[in-house]
Amino acid sequence: MPVKYMDNNDRIREVRQTKIRIVVAVVLAVAAVLIITAVVRGRKADAVTAADLAKENVTGTNAGDVSKGIAFLEEKEAVSTQSIENKIRAQEASDQSEQRDQILSDLENGSGDIWSLFSDAVILGDSRAMGFSTFEYLPTDRVFASTGDTVDQMEQYFDQISTLNPSVIFVCYGMNDILKQLNPDGATIASLFRDELSKLRQAAPEAKIYVNSILPASAAGQADQPSLSVVPDVNAALKQMTQEEGYGWIDCDGIVSEHQDMYDEDGVHFVTDFYPIWAKQMMLQVYAPEGEASDGGSTGDAADSQESTDTGGTDTGSEDVSAENVNGTSGE
Repeated sequence: MPVKYMDNNDRIREVRQTKIRIVVAVVLAVAAVLIITAVVRGRKADAVTAADLAKENVTGTNAGDVSKGIAFLEEKEAVSTQSIENKIRAQEASDQSEQRDQILSDLENGSGDIWSLFSDAVILGDSRAMGFSTFEYLPTDRVFASTGDTVDQMEQYFDQISTLNPSVIFVCYGMNDILKQLNPDGATIASLFRDELSKLRQAAPEAKIYVNSILPASAAGQADQPSLSVVPDVNAALKQMTQEEGYGWIDCDGIVSEHQDMYDEDGVHFVTDFYPIWAKQMMLQVYAPEGEASDGGSTGDAADSQESTDTGGTDTGSEDVSAENVNGTSGE
């Protein structure tokens, strides 16, 4: 399952508080045992003759135990809750960093199963996002997408998403939003996304939301749909909006430009082998160290090919998606 440390402040805070309570409880329990032991020994000493006390020096031993118990309590009381929390936070950060580094290493060299990282994630989108389930890479209960969908139509999935309570949500809209606008521009589309993502955040407050840049159409696709020429401007506006609102941004321009041969015949959709590449780009961003962002560049052809083979993504034929989705992409 994907690591759940990402911006999941409530869960992290709950874990920390639980650990603190456990540490404090253990400290008090040990101290109580020491004090009880000292008291019991003291009572036993009352039944011993004065001669025995003098002979065995029991009184001194009991006094020493009590003194040690009190000193132990005072020492532990001096340890602040903040100090304990700082140690827990440092250990969590170290563990998360090691796990993140291992995941990034696996992604870069093509080892492991890319799709297992999506076990606590969901994808929202249009016909192009449908390929993740259509090509059997991800189960249908993790991909909420329909032909022709625009960003405002994701509200129909909010109840299901709230029930799943995922750690990560990937948003893959924009193509139909552009095609359905009479005069599409970056500011208009970005405003639509801002409003809908705010609602999504309310429906899934614990999830980290990532917005995929709109995958550009090929030259042939743009020739058929001239309005798609505004995709770069819209992406620039969307990126700025995500930065302002605190959403993650996934730049897909690089992987699309490097894999022009993976367009479907319509120049808008993509063949099955593109999806492991796209999935990898998403996860590279999710697990990128804080302050670093994926540049949308090469994800490694050899690694991607291996991932596609290992995960058993079945090529059902690009026509499967193309035939039913071309009209949807044009918003019809």
